[in-house]
Amino acid sequence: IWKPVYLVGATQLLVLDTVATVTSDPSDPQKPLTETTANWRVKVVTRVNLTAASSVKYNVAGNWSGSSAVSQMLKLPAGVSTINATLYATGVQLWWPHGMGAQKLYYINVTAQVGRTTAVQIGRNIGFRSINIHARLATNTTPQLHQYRGNGVPFFAKGANWVPPDSLHAKVTDDALCSYIESAQNANYNFLRVWGGGDFPANAFFDCADT
Repeated sequence: IWKPVYLVGATQLLVLDTVATVTSDPSDPQKPLTETTANWRVKVVTRVNLTAASSVKYNVAGNWSGSSAVSQMLKLPAGVSTINATLYATGVQLWWPHGMGAQKLYYINVTAQVGRTTAVQIGRNIGFRSINIHARLATNTTPQLHQYRGNGVPFFAKGANWVPPDSLHAKVTDDALCSYIESAQNANYNFLRVWGGGDFPANAFFDCADT
């Protein structure tokens, strides 16, 4: 055991996790996106665990201008259930790769409640951006192409492989992960490839890379 071990007490409801996926609508990776023309879809997937079958009041809201909350009253069975909701956004500031613009972040708040019990809350930071690979194989008339695009704008990927910073993973603190990200930014990197022979970094790695 090398990651934290802890006990979580829950009387009726436990929110296990929430994942938010952002996509442009319509999605055309070869057209540059702008704050005035881009429309966005935010799919929010939440997993909850109930000790007994219950009615759950579920609410999702974003903090961008014009965001309308999604509220649902759901009858869910005992055990783990998945709840889906979709938010929409227009006129938001874009998140850009390092060196191409600012890294604007927004916030999604998710709440779930059973009866009159205290609502359980969880939040996620998101950025409105599209990252695509524009690629083709070589033919007799066209050369091979492998091009990265951020918000529809081509950019040159400058970076390195990310490998576990220490053979004893528990020794790597969140502050250490952020210092490595800062060093990569100072070296004008805009790309880190998580090496397939390693493991997924802690959440702090991705949180620091967002900014």
